[in-house]
Amino acid sequence: MFAFFALIRHQGIYSPAARAGADFYVILVTITPILLSYYLYYTHGVLKKAGAVEFVVVQPNIDPYTEKFAGTSHFIPFEEQVSRFISLSEAQITPNTRFVIWPETAIDGTFWEEEIENEGVINQIKEFVRRYPQVSLVTGVTSLRHFNSKQEAPVTARFL
Repeated sequence: MFAFFALIRHQGIYSPAARAGADFYVILVTITPILLSYYLYYTHGVLKKAGAVEFVVVQPNIDPYTEKFAGTSHFIPFEEQVSRFISLSEAQITPNTRFVIWPETAIDGTFWEEEIENEGVINQIKEFVRRYPQVSLVTGVTSLRHFNSKQEAPVTARFL
């Protein structure tokens, strides 16, 4: 969409007709997905078939500039950060909750995948998940895995 505007300006054809065409394009690109969503919702009864799903989304009040990461001025230890996530999650989980979502940097640190089962923070999270078997936890983790060769490594791996 923005490329289209840039192209019009670059070509020097920023005329009222070109502007009207660009406006139509923006409206079309914006409105089409909305109308399609309404059509699918009302004609196929997507929610009626699937049923409602309850999510708990957790966003703690941890300052990323001074508290989140090691080496910052008021760093909060990772174990305490995870404890906060767990406490906030448990306060909102009901018997109908199916997903708990934490930020992708919730589990920070550098964990070797081969040894991740021995990490205290990971065991703390596993215990939390065990207490709520109906819940799936969605989050991220910073992890490392060693590959002996470039052939063994997937294309997304950085081989040093």
